[in-house]
Amino acid sequence: YRVEKIGGYGIDKLVNVARKYVFTSGEKVCEVVVKRFKDPRNIKWAVLALATLADIRFEVLPLKRMANEYRMVLEFRKAGFNVPKIYAVDLDRVQLITEYIVGENVGKLIKEGKIEHLIKVGEEIGRLHSIGYVLGDAKPDNMIISEDRIYFTDLEQAKVNGDTVWDIVEFLNYSVAFSFDTENAWKIANLFSKGYLKFGRIEDLKEVKDTKYSLIFKPLIPPQVSKSIASGIDEAISEANA
Repeated sequence: YRVEKIGGYGIDKLVNVARKYVFTSGEKVCEVVVKRFKDPRNIKWAVLALATLADIRFEVLPLKRMANEYRMVLEFRKAGFNVPKIYAVDLDRVQLITEYIVGENVGKLIKEGKIEHLIKVGEEIGRLHSIGYVLGDAKPDNMIISEDRIYFTDLEQAKVNGDTVWDIVEFLNYSVAFSFDTENAWKIANLFSKGYLKFGRIEDLKEVKDTKYSLIFKPLIPPQVSKSIASGIDEAISEANA
């Protein structure tokens, strides 16, 4: 077999280590992901929890994060959402062994300028919110497109009755982080919002423009890009109300 390190970009390396194991036997190939939940000290969740100064709470302890991901994967699957299958749980090493989803990473597609799929992404997140679930960590890198289906991965912060606005703010801001392309930011926000409104609440999109969560992303998002995001959302709302 061979091992490939996947995911864990930037600050995520402090939180988890994910590796893909590829097993071969003749022409048969089996690919699995082993995700190890690392020590909680100095991790992003503690920083974000302080930075938001909000009611939202992030789970920190590795064992609890793993247990929450296990539970949320089962609940998401039962509710009809696409998530990787769980093959095994390693309590001693605090690891999950899951199915490897062959497909395109949404974050990577956005960086390549391929954004037409964002209507479907928004639709799936809106549908998730409509039945009371949130992702908690809604970065585009945590979503995979496979055979025209959206897969949600990295569900350790997912929960019931959480903050839907945080999911939207995080997704949109990470989608345009460190970019000065206002036109692209408008398109991303507009496409996502159009999809979101199929199932999601219009009030949540309206709140995105004014939420204090946006302050967290100010170092990453130029003011003109933030305005373009708001404008793209407004246009989608106007079309929905027409």
